[in-house]
Amino acid sequence: MEDIEKAKLALSNEVSFSLVNGGNVFTSKEPGVKPILQLLDNDKSLLINASIADRVIGRAAALLMALGGVKQVYGKVMSRPGYDALKQHGIGIGFGELVDNIRNKTETGLCPIEQSCIETDDPLEAKKIIITTISKERDMK
Repeated sequence: MEDIEKAKLALSNEVSFSLVNGGNVFTSKEPGVKPILQLLDNDKSLLINASIADRVIGRAAALLMALGGVKQVYGKVMSRPGYDALKQHGIGIGFGELVDNIRNKTETGLCPIEQSCIETDDPLEAKKIIITTISKERDMK
């Protein structure tokens, strides 16, 4: 079975993010871009040529995956900006549903993380923007 199929099978009600890279498997219950940020900061080598399945992939997640050197991804829900970023960076793409954008939790506008990355194509710049946006969101709570 291919790594991407194994990653897709690992998604469940509890698991929102799954990575398979040969014999290595990483899963997370964390929402949003937290799992990919965690891997970028703590175990970046696991991302190189990995296959990832995620419940939701927007532009922010896509750019972080590009930064990590991911080979292919599957999103149950994927935004068009996320799709475009993955395509631009040569990452294999699969999805269940393609949507115009990722909405915020209250459905009143764009997800703030998605919104923050609309203007950049640079994965490293995107990571910096995302971290700043998360910090601002945390400070507002």
